[in-house]
Amino acid sequence: MLNIYLVRENIDKNKVIFEQIKETSGNKVLIVPDQYTLESEKNAFKYLGKSAVIDLEILSPTRLGYKILKETGKPKEILLDKYGRQMLIYNIIKQNVDKLTHFTKLAGKSGFIELVDEQIGEFQQYYIDSAKLAELIKTVDDKSVLYQKLADLLTIYSEYESQIAKKYIDTKDINEIFIERAEQSTSIAGTDFWISEYDYMAPKNLEFIVRLIARGKSVNLFLTGDIDSTARDYELFDITRKFIYKLQKSCDTIGQKCVISQISDSIYAVTDKSHALSIIEKEIFSYPPIPYSSSASDIVLHHTKNIYTEAETAAVFVRNLLSESNYKLNDIAVICNDIDNMGPVIKRTFEEYGIKCFLDKNRDVLHNSLISLNLTLMQAAQPKLTTAAVISFLKSGFSDLSRADIEKLENYVRKYKIKGNMWLKEFYKTDLNAKLEPEIAEINVLRDMAISPLIKFRAAINSVKSAREKIEILYNFLKLDLGVPDKLKANIREYENMGLTEIALENSQIWNIIINLYEQLALILKDEEVENEVIEEILKSGFASIKMGMIPSTSDQVLIGNIQRSRIGQIPVLLILAANDGILPLSATNETLISNDEKTQILNVTNIEFGELAQAKIAEENLAIYRMLAAPLHKLFVSYEESTLAGDSMKPAQIFLRLAEIFAKNRIKGDIYSSGENLNLLSIPTKTMLHIASKLRNDDTLTDAETAALFWCIKHEKDVYEKLASALKFEVKAAKLSKDDAHKLYLGDKINMRLSPSRLEKYAACPFAYFLTYGIKVADISPFALSGRHFGDIYHSVAQKISENLNSDNIPVSSPDSRWMNITSDELSAIIDETIEFETKNYQNGFLFDEADGPYKIERIRNVCLQVICAVIAQIRSGQIEKMLCETTFGNSITATFPAIKIDANIPISIEGKIDRVDIINGACAKYCKIVDYKSGFTKFDKDSVLAGFQLQLAIYLKAATSGSKATKPAGMFYFHFSDKSISLQSGATNELSDDDLLKEYKLDGIFLNSEEIVNSLDSDFSRFSKVASIQKTKDGIKKNDKYMLDEIEFDDFLSSVNAVISKLCERLSDGNIEIYPGKTGNGDACEFCHFNSICKFDKGLPNCTYRKSWSSNQTKK
Repeated sequence: MLNIYLVRENIDKNKVIFEQIKETSGNKVLIVPDQYTLESEKNAFKYLGKSAVIDLEILSPTRLGYKILKETGKPKEILLDKYGRQMLIYNIIKQNVDKLTHFTKLAGKSGFIELVDEQIGEFQQYYIDSAKLAELIKTVDDKSVLYQKLADLLTIYSEYESQIAKKYIDTKDINEIFIERAEQSTSIAGTDFWISEYDYMAPKNLEFIVRLIARGKSVNLFLTGDIDSTARDYELFDITRKFIYKLQKSCDTIGQKCVISQISDSIYAVTDKSHALSIIEKEIFSYPPIPYSSSASDIVLHHTKNIYTEAETAAVFVRNLLSESNYKLNDIAVICNDIDNMGPVIKRTFEEYGIKCFLDKNRDVLHNSLISLNLTLMQAAQPKLTTAAVISFLKSGFSDLSRADIEKLENYVRKYKIKGNMWLKEFYKTDLNAKLEPEIAEINVLRDMAISPLIKFRAAINSVKSAREKIEILYNFLKLDLGVPDKLKANIREYENMGLTEIALENSQIWNIIINLYEQLALILKDEEVENEVIEEILKSGFASIKMGMIPSTSDQVLIGNIQRSRIGQIPVLLILAANDGILPLSATNETLISNDEKTQILNVTNIEFGELAQAKIAEENLAIYRMLAAPLHKLFVSYEESTLAGDSMKPAQIFLRLAEIFAKNRIKGDIYSSGENLNLLSIPTKTMLHIASKLRNDDTLTDAETAALFWCIKHEKDVYEKLASALKFEVKAAKLSKDDAHKLYLGDKINMRLSPSRLEKYAACPFAYFLTYGIKVADISPFALSGRHFGDIYHSVAQKISENLNSDNIPVSSPDSRWMNITSDELSAIIDETIEFETKNYQNGFLFDEADGPYKIERIRNVCLQVICAVIAQIRSGQIEKMLCETTFGNSITATFPAIKIDANIPISIEGKIDRVDIINGACAKYCKIVDYKSGFTKFDKDSVLAGFQLQLAIYLKAATSGSKATKPAGMFYFHFSDKSISLQSGATNELSDDDLLKEYKLDGIFLNSEEIVNSLDSDFSRFSKVASIQKTKDGIKKNDKYMLDEIEFDDFLSSVNAVISKLCERLSDGNIEIYPGKTGNGDACEFCHFNSICKFDKGLPNCTYRKSWSSNQTKK
């Protein structure tokens, strides 16, 4: 017998159900949807007045079906669950992709697999097998898109049926087994059933209920509806009447009585609901609605600017309710149909206001580290190992490397472009100039720890062919080699201790989910031989289909859900957000393979139901909206958004407009920012300070209440105040180090600080960048590649070795017998080729030239070196040099040619280094020296930049070379620029090396002493303009150029000024000054090639961000 009870939402339906249950003896079962079983159990305790319910079972139809199978015996076929279905469908599509016409481009995509699974499920629910589908296709125009779709689906569906036939039962076909076994069940015969929370059922689910009607003692079905045909909202319940009609026909077929009753509101009406809220149930879908006679304080309507102001307005509403009334968190629910986009925003905003909440939605698991590990291992099993796979394996959290070691190894492999099977051999690449990176031996220890497990896994999985064996190896590797279960347990404990209960719950389920997926995959592919990439693709498809449901970790939380999934029942306070057109109710989407129009077309032609139509879904959702609006007992909050974040306008939903029409005397408020209710923002200290900071930033005047709140926070929430006050006054600034900290950072255990000229220049360029580089040693992880610096190193080395080859201890450089004066182009070319071959093989262990363009780079180096050395020889032949010192050092070492430069700052500082070239010149009364620094970049000598402290190297070299026991007088300082000038050189006689164009292109760039001896030492044979340096000769003699030529006193003053700058820099460095104050000269600024901008935040648009112009003055940062 079937009893149908129609219940409007002003009735306490649960009271009716549990009173009937209480009065009935024998076996009793309450059937509700899966997601409503927990709420039904709570209701059972409440209405039955018991702390435990023994004589009543609360089951979903699926759980009841499995209970029947337990009684009557399990089927011999193996059960294929949802994930097994989708993996099987993926495999079928992959094997038949060439047979598809319409869906070819979608084949293999996880979203498409899910849609095919849903469509096959609809076929099964509506009793459409592949044979029936084939007949149905004949009624469709064979040139239409619908025909192509159905033909593709038939290809997949028929193969699916073939593969599962007599081997598997899938989760859709299991309903047929439930229906069949219900006839055999003896327990059903003596059972009374109550069915609630359904508006509609698919045919197979309906057939299962019909079997219960036929076999059970009684079936009592509660539906939302009204038997009164004169009701003004009668059309709302059309879907209910259609459902009843089907049930009546089924009852007639099986000879069972069907009784329909309306539950009276005179007995079971909800009594503790406010009057205004009770009106909503009667009027929301009635036409025409009858307006409420007065304003209703229990109903609050808002229009808000966007998603964020809407969430914050709702949070303030809840916060005020909790502080002003005796509501608990679980007395409040938030419903939002746009749960995927807005749910996280609501949750985050509520938590900012100190409101605990639970987001009721299914979670994807692709982000889970164990899922990533599975896919990473299968990627690592491919013939070519990838760096991405190795790093992903390490970052999964299941390797034996610490986080610091992983970062160290990752920095190395990214810097040196470690790719593919390079992982399988010891690393050897290292930047010999980078003293801050780990030793290569340490890196190789980490490499071995990282790669050894993967090598073992690769060997094992590649030694077998069948899918079953590969899955078994994957499982054993995770469990035995990596110890995943134990590590998961430790992670779960850590998450629980941190209060991350949802993450802990997710990880407590993930291992079993993965094992189940393995079992399903092994069932599908069995002993079939498959490649590793196929296993990876099918696993990826399976993992993509998993949706993990979560339950609240505690009952004392605000529920955030949507209409269909979250069954809230009667609740004191309800908030409905995003009450916008297209969201409430949701617009019909095209996320189905067969559109609503196409389903309607098939129905009209064949009279065959082809799945649920959009009209039915809208009717279901309207009924759900009706139920939802009838749920609140005391308070209802409804809001809509006026615009998207992109600025597009949004309209309110018809439901919102209908509420506004019914409660016309209620004012529709704006959000908390636009409605003048700013006091609500002052309820939480953090929010108070954010709001006040925003006003102060915009130079707005604070109200009295805001001022009072500010002083309250200063007194009671000092930490919050100080943080936000600091943020409000943000400036780009670095605090000065204490002298002790500076000494520890730069000296360690040493007594003296040793500086190179280049380091001092870097400090002058930007003290903060120097601190990051040499103080806390921030690593540069940009990819290591052959750059201008590396070319420069090779040019320097070649120039040094050639110079050593041509120098002789006993023969002056400019002597006619010197090799400098006699070497031919061919001889020079041979020496250069030999030197370059040696250098490129040994520089940085030779790895910079391993790549495909290595020969091109070497040829380029050869051309530049040939031009450069020819130019150097031509310059030397033009002048007068007694002796040349190449790559000579100054420092405290006994092997140093010149002594270190001592600076007496807060601590002893020694400046030490290596000079590219020192030329000794014999004068009439003294010896002079000039400095030549080889430059591979484009830095031009700038006398002002030297005095400003930004171009100190040449001056420091000259100071070192003119100090000590071998003291000489300064003659000049020059840059010699290495660059590819593309000059065509002829080989042959020696005099061809003195090509005028060559000298002109490689002219020395610097300053020198205004002295005839020095000028002749540079160029002793020119008529008007020298091609060696910037010298001009007139009939009156050498013309002084103030930019390049200094008298002796001027030169001394110049060097004295530089010495003062050097001392100042050393003092500031040792004193702990690390200010963010980059230098700027005519050659550019210090920020141009700096990679620390994300740390220092220097921006010319910010206050206090200016460039230093000079260290020689008392310039201070403004």
